Amino acid sequence: MASLATLLASLQLEQYQSVFEKEAISSVDDLVNGDFTEQDYADLGLKLGERRKLMRELVSIVRFGFFFYPPFLSPLVKKFYAGSLARPSSFSLWPSLSRF
Repeated sequence: MASLATLLASLQLEQYQSVFEKEAISSVDDLVNGDFTEQDYADLGLKLGERRKLMRELVSIVRFGFFFYPPFLSPLVKKFYAGSLARPSSFSLWPSLSRF
């Protein structure tokens, strides 16, 4: 798993790295495996939008196993893995023999 610094930078929250380090939170695993609530992040000084952004990303790490992809692909990657961008049922790699 990537570093906490990488996660925070990907979310444009790198200004909080020193806050996390001060509280002995040094890795993404600490965040994923911890019992952190939204109030805990508020106590660390994160604003509401920042807390939600971080918590959504942590959920995607738990669900999908990764987080580091370009922000513009984020919605597409999440939809794909959630199954909403699955290929159509009529899709086939083999051409249909019914037309011959």
